[in-house]
Amino acid sequence: MIRFTIRSFLNGIVTSDKITNAYIPDIFGKEKRKTEPSKEGKLGVEGVKAEIIIEALKKAGVTCQKSNTAEIKRRLVTKTDLFCDGLNGNENSAKIRRDFLKQLDLPEHLSANAMLKLVNSFMTYDEYKQEINRLKKGEREP
Repeated sequence: MIRFTIRSFLNGIVTSDKITNAYIPDIFGKEKRKTEPSKEGKLGVEGVKAEIIIEALKKAGVTCQKSNTAEIKRRLVTKTDLFCDGLNGNENSAKIRRDFLKQLDLPEHLSANAMLKLVNSFMTYDEYKQEINRLKKGEREP
C-alpha cells in the first residue's frame, strides 16, 4: 500500500534501535489541502488531529519530557567535517560520498547537504567518525 512507502523507506535506512513505528488508526476522510480523498479514502498522518498522533506515539512507547536545551546539546557533524573527511569539496568527494552512503545503506546519490542533515538525524558525531574510519580502512561490516 502507498501509505507505507515512507515507513518502509525509513525502516530500510535507519537501524531498528533508532526508530519506533507508531500507527494511527484508519480514519476515513479527505485532507483539507486536497480536492479528492486518497485512493483508500483514509486520512494520512497530515490529516489527523494532533491528539490522535500523540496517542499513537504513547501506544508505541514513545515518551518525552521537557528539558533544558543546554542539557541536550551535542556535537553535530558539520560541512567542515565532510570536507576534512573527503566527502565534500575535494577531487574525489562524489565517489567517497557514494561509498560512505552505500556503507550506511543510504541512497547513493544524496547531495552533501542532504546527507549532512540525514546523518545528524540518526548518528552522533562519534558514530559518524567510526563509520568514516571503517570507510578509510575498507571495512564493510562492523
